[in-house]
Amino acid sequence: MKFRKIIYCLLTFSIVTLSSCGPDNEDYANQVLGEYNMKITPYLTLNIDGTNIPSPNDAINTTCSITANGDNGNVIIKIDGVNGVVNEFVMSAVCSGLGMNIDESTYKGIMNMGELRTFNCDFVLNNPTTTISSSDILNWDSSVTGKCITNISGLDMPCNVSGKLNFYAYS
Repeated sequence: MKFRKIIYCLLTFSIVTLSSCGPDNEDYANQVLGEYNMKITPYLTLNIDGTNIPSPNDAINTTCSITANGDNGNVIIKIDGVNGVVNEFVMSAVCSGLGMNIDESTYKGIMNMGELRTFNCDFVLNNPTTTISSSDILNWDSSVTGKCITNISGLDMPCNVSGKLNFYAYS
């Protein structure tokens, strides 16, 4: 009977020890830290005075850096602006075994939409969790809701914006 209790205790100790082994969130964050090329492709619909206008899907090419933000797998994603095309994006995320969970963020700045003009935007980006299967490529779609203002013939025209932005980071 005493022998059986010792075996059960050893088994319990082994299970607890083995379950605590494995990578922590900081290990996952280390997989994505670095400099990337970034391609942002807008799939947006602009509603101006009740008329829905799809934005051009021309990709915006820029660069991006992902840096650690303390420990526990927290990172900052900083996407560089392109003069006259788009302003800087800054997002925070937490890396874990489930992927890189990007927090909801905002974007306030310009977005040049080709023939449609330049818009002053105020977006909310509902960001997803992206996989960390390859540290060479990170890809995610962020849902967009918000408002923009453009100037048409000297008049500021507000519009509602919805859709998504595709972010494709690669080394």
